[in-house]
Amino acid sequence: MSLISELRRRNVLKTAAGYFAGSWLLLQIVETLLPAFGVGGVGLRYVLIVLGIAFIPVLAISWAFEWTPDGMRRESEHAPSTGAVKSDSKTWDRIILVVMALALGLFAFDRFILSPQRDAALIETATEAGAEMERSKASAIAYESVAVLPFVNMSDDPANGYFSDGLTETLLHMLAQVDDLKVAARTSAFAFKDKNVDIRLIAAKLGVAHVLEGSVQRSSDRVRITAQLIRADDGYHVWSQIYDRTLDDIFAIQDEIAARVADALGSTLLTGNDSAIAGLFTEDVDAYDIFLKALEQEAVGTHDALSNAEALLTQALVQDPSFVDAKLGLVRNTFLKFYTGTGEFDANSVAAAQLLSEVLEENPNNLSARQFDLRLSSLVANREMDLSTYHEFMGELLLTFQEGYGNPFVRADVASYLGRESRPDEALQLLQEGLVTDPLNAPLLMAQGELQWRTVGPDAAELPFKTALTLLPDHPRILWALVRLEFARKDIVAGMRYLRKVEIVDPLDPSPTGELAVTFNELGHFDLAERWYEEYQSRNPDPAAAIDFAVQMAAERNDEATLRRIVPGAIAGRFDSYPDVGIADVLLNEYAVIMLKDGKAREGLDYLESQIPGISRLGSDAVTGWTELSIQLLVVEPLIQSLSDEATKRENTESLLALLQKLGVTPEDGQPGFVRSQNALHGHAAGKAAFLSIYTTDMYILSSSWHHFKRAPWAAELRADPEVAAVMVAREDRIAEVREHVLELIQEPEWQE
Repeated sequence: MSLISELRRRNVLKTAAGYFAGSWLLLQIVETLLPAFGVGGVGLRYVLIVLGIAFIPVLAISWAFEWTPDGMRRESEHAPSTGAVKSDSKTWDRIILVVMALALGLFAFDRFILSPQRDAALIETATEAGAEMERSKASAIAYESVAVLPFVNMSDDPANGYFSDGLTETLLHMLAQVDDLKVAARTSAFAFKDKNVDIRLIAAKLGVAHVLEGSVQRSSDRVRITAQLIRADDGYHVWSQIYDRTLDDIFAIQDEIAARVADALGSTLLTGNDSAIAGLFTEDVDAYDIFLKALEQEAVGTHDALSNAEALLTQALVQDPSFVDAKLGLVRNTFLKFYTGTGEFDANSVAAAQLLSEVLEENPNNLSARQFDLRLSSLVANREMDLSTYHEFMGELLLTFQEGYGNPFVRADVASYLGRESRPDEALQLLQEGLVTDPLNAPLLMAQGELQWRTVGPDAAELPFKTALTLLPDHPRILWALVRLEFARKDIVAGMRYLRKVEIVDPLDPSPTGELAVTFNELGHFDLAERWYEEYQSRNPDPAAAIDFAVQMAAERNDEATLRRIVPGAIAGRFDSYPDVGIADVLLNEYAVIMLKDGKAREGLDYLESQIPGISRLGSDAVTGWTELSIQLLVVEPLIQSLSDEATKRENTESLLALLQKLGVTPEDGQPGFVRSQNALHGHAAGKAAFLSIYTTDMYILSSSWHHFKRAPWAAELRADPEVAAVMVAREDRIAEVREHVLELIQEPEWQE
């Protein structure tokens, strides 16, 4: 008997056909009824999976068993007659036909009656949702909204561009004070300067319904200003005017333009001495002109430009001592110089605090001044290691943004702080609120990139950073951020390319030149390192900085003779001027290495104690500043551990870690010092685990900490471990690969200048 005949005899084939017919019927019923219970395609999918799984067991049962008048019997126990077989066969045929008829009927009912009704309902829902989206989109852009685009400089002298930009800034400043008028922020509006972009695209990008644009032509003491308010959706000119006046009338012109714009948009703009709406808080045309020149310099952001801006702002205040915006401009310049390393913070912060006191005494509700004041106080507290006060100031500062848009410069600072404090949701909300009003603000975009870097990874920071770069193509702070980004992604060549650009656009800044010198040195290109080191010394004649770089370069070359010659004298020189002059970490590291190698740990500790009493007690109150903390971490701990028994070593390390925790420092997050502390507290295995967790990740492959690990006596046992040694070899191989790519890099034209 063939298999097919046996399958027929046992009704397996008809069972399969009946199963398929029944399954189809069941699926039609399920598909029709599930939507009534709010269940979609997922429920149908589960039913189909169950039916598929059950198919094989059903066929197996059909093969092994048969239905008989006496119930289900094993096929081997039942020998049906020919008539019974035929009867069973006809029964199965009838069942299959009935099931298929029911399935076809239900399918037709669903296809021609229920389905059109569902489709009509879906179309109605989708149409309504689309209409609602359009209504929401239209309502999101309020009629009472405007972007003030940079007025075009039509003067014969291109240098008068600062004046047209200043007029734009003043108008924007005045209109932004109208409560019921939404005004796109300055930085976003200025992103379209000198760009031929359709008005409708600009308005859509900035989320406004109107655009104010114009031109300025200045000649001697005469000025011609053309202004026009345009409705973005159809290009209709709501209002336009030409002003041909003397320069002394500039403030009256600004008042009139702002009032006309506000009136055209259904708002009221009151001007005059009794009004809360003001221009730039001065009536002195000369002071105003100087102030505008300062803003132009500040936007450049280089060392030279920031110094020029400071001089101009000071000059504007000499012209008008009550000029509020010039005072706030000087405060902002203090922050910028501090962040870029061009200003001495302690002295400048006192002057900035005095300016803020004057502004707040005259107008305690000036939100920008209040925010600057809180931020300045927080920086002072942080530098004094009063971290509880620092966090209090930052918390108070965060609350001020509930009062209004505030200062975007400070907003970016606070967002960065929240990111560092593991409060990403609050940071994101603060940035999003700022970017709604000012979507093309470079500092806010930079803070957004830093937050995404911290929460997602370095790749996530690329888009915000590069968007900021398109807005300010040669701004040093943005270029520096991209240097850090590329180094973090191990693309040393790309990072060096950005470094070279910073070096070119900001020739008074020695930092990029020094960084290039060190990077060439780390890669083993000693001739190139010497060339850039000489350039660094010409840019920065400070002897202390020169020695720090010399120490770093000698350490990375493992040049013991040079280190022993210059490190002891350099340490003594720093302490002679301490605390006015800080001590570089690389110098502290190498001092500890030399003392340990020479067996002079006790002598080194005694010397440090004589300079800073109490510094040799780990975790003590002697730590009153970040330099003292570095001394304890980098010198005191390794020296004192070499003189201690195991119990004392553990106690010392625990005391130091407790101090770090008190100060809010978390050594676990990729900090090389974490390797040393884990090794000291928990032994070799823990130290190795910490090393592998840090140095097998995407950490920057060139760093002083890496070179210190290769030299530090405390790490000798770890370096001998096969797993650690394998990682070290792999990293050195990557460095060798980069070394070859750098030779190609320096052949590019910008490196030949």
